[in-house]
Amino acid sequence: MKRRGMSRVVLILVILITILAGAILFVFLPESAYKGFLNSVKLNSSASIQQAKECKLEKGEWVSGLAEIQSANEGERIALSVRGAKCQSISIRMKVFDSEGNLVQDLGERKFVRDKAVAFWFATPGEFYFEASHDFDSVTSGKIEIIPKSQETITTAKENAPSAAGGSGGASSGGASGSSSASKTASCSPPKYTSDLKNPKVCDYRLIQQNKYSELDLTELGMTKRGWSLNGGHLLAHGYPLETVLSFSKEDVAKNFDKYLNNHPELKKDTSDFINIDIEEELMANRIEQNYGNDTELQKKVMAAIKMRIEVVREALPNAKLVLWNTPNVHSKGNKNNPGQIQQMIGHKKMAQAGVYDELDYFITNLYIRYGPDDGPLFYTYEDMTRLGVESALEMTNGKGEHLPVIAAMGGHIANLNSNNAFQKVPEEVSRKQIEIINEYEGVEIVAYWFGHDNYSGINVLEFLQDVSPAPAECFCPKQGTGKSGN
Repeated sequence: MKRRGMSRVVLILVILITILAGAILFVFLPESAYKGFLNSVKLNSSASIQQAKECKLEKGEWVSGLAEIQSANEGERIALSVRGAKCQSISIRMKVFDSEGNLVQDLGERKFVRDKAVAFWFATPGEFYFEASHDFDSVTSGKIEIIPKSQETITTAKENAPSAAGGSGGASSGGASGSSSASKTASCSPPKYTSDLKNPKVCDYRLIQQNKYSELDLTELGMTKRGWSLNGGHLLAHGYPLETVLSFSKEDVAKNFDKYLNNHPELKKDTSDFINIDIEEELMANRIEQNYGNDTELQKKVMAAIKMRIEVVREALPNAKLVLWNTPNVHSKGNKNNPGQIQQMIGHKKMAQAGVYDELDYFITNLYIRYGPDDGPLFYTYEDMTRLGVESALEMTNGKGEHLPVIAAMGGHIANLNSNNAFQKVPEEVSRKQIEIINEYEGVEIVAYWFGHDNYSGINVLEFLQDVSPAPAECFCPKQGTGKSGN
C-alpha cells in the first residue's frame, strides 16, 4: 500500500512538472511557432488575403482570425476548410467588416464535417473576420479560398498549422471583433429566385448540359454553369459492340478525345469545372456486378476499360474535377434491400478495389425522378429514392478507402420510359422537396441540374428553375429568405 501511495505522489509530481515546463516553453515560443493556419495564402491578382492574426487552436475553443480581402468582386464567395486529426465537426462564424472596422455583413454560423469546406457569400470587399469552434485533437492544415462569381476557382496554397499545444491563446487584432457592437449592418439582397430553406448545408447549385455550356443567364437564381457532361461516345465507350469497345487502346481513346476538345474550344484544357464522364451502355458503372458478376475475367476487362477512359480525361484536363456518371444510380423506389441495389453496391466496391475511382474527385448520385403523378403510389417513392441515393453515395469509397464529396444530380423530366408521365416535367414541389432532403446530409457539396439543352424535352429550363428556386437565400444572406420555400 505504501509503495502504491509513493507511486501516485511521483506520478502527480511528474504531471505538474510537465505542465509547468509546457507553460514556460509556450511563453518563450517565437511568434512563428503559433501563427494561424492562413499563413501565406497565394491568390492571383484579382484578390489577395493577408496573413491572419493569431489563432487559438486549443480543443473545443474558438479559432479566430482576420484576413483582408482586396479587389474582391461583388458576389464572390468565401470558403474556409480545416483538416484536423480526429476531427468530427467544426462550426464557423463569418463576418465582413469595412476598412474602418464597421460590420458590413454578419454571415451567421454554419457547421460542416471533417475536411469539408463551408461557403459564404459576401456583398463587398473589405476585411474578412472569421471565428471557428472545433473539436479537433489537433489541427494539421487549413485552406481559405475565394471563388469568383463568374470566373474559374482561384486555388489557394495550403500551409501547415501549429498543433493544439502550440496555439497562441490570442484573439484577432485589428479592431474587427471589438467594433462589432458599435457597427451597423448593411442590408443584403439575395438573388431573386431563391428559397426559404433554413440552415442549408449545400450552397453550390449548378446547371450542366450535354457537351456544352448553357447560354442561360442564371444570375437571378444564384446558380453557376461550372460543369460539363461529357458523352461517353467521345471516349469510344458507346456505339460499338462490347468486344470492339474493349479492344480500343488508350492511344485510340486519347486521339478521339483530343479531336473532341478541338471541336469544343469553350471547354478549356485548364478548366477546374467538374466533368461528368457520362459512360453508359456496356460500361455503365452501376451495372458492373449485375452484367458481369458471373464472368470474373470479363468483369476485370470492363473495369479496366472504364479506368483507362477516366485516365484519358484526367491527362487531357488535369485541373478538372472528375466524376463518373451513376456512382451510384439507386433503386427507383428507394429499396436498399432490392437485389439489384445490393448487386450495384457490390459492383461499386469492386470498382473501388480495382482503382477505377482513384482519379475521381466526387461521386455523383443520380436522383432523377422516375415516376410521375399518374403512376399512383409509385409517385410517392421519390423521397425514399432520394435518401437512398445520397446515403449510398456517402457510403462509397475510392480504392484508398476515402469517402469522396458528393454531387447530387437532379433533372427536370420524369426519367423513366415505363412511367405514365415519361419525359414530362417534374412537379416543382417534388424538386423542392428533394432539395430539402439533400440538405439534411453532411457530405453533399454540389447540387447539379442536368438538361440536354435549354429547352430539353419541351421544358423551358429557365422557367422551371425559377419556379423551383433551388438555392437557399441563406446561402447569400443568412436568416433571410425570398421566393419558394424548401420546407
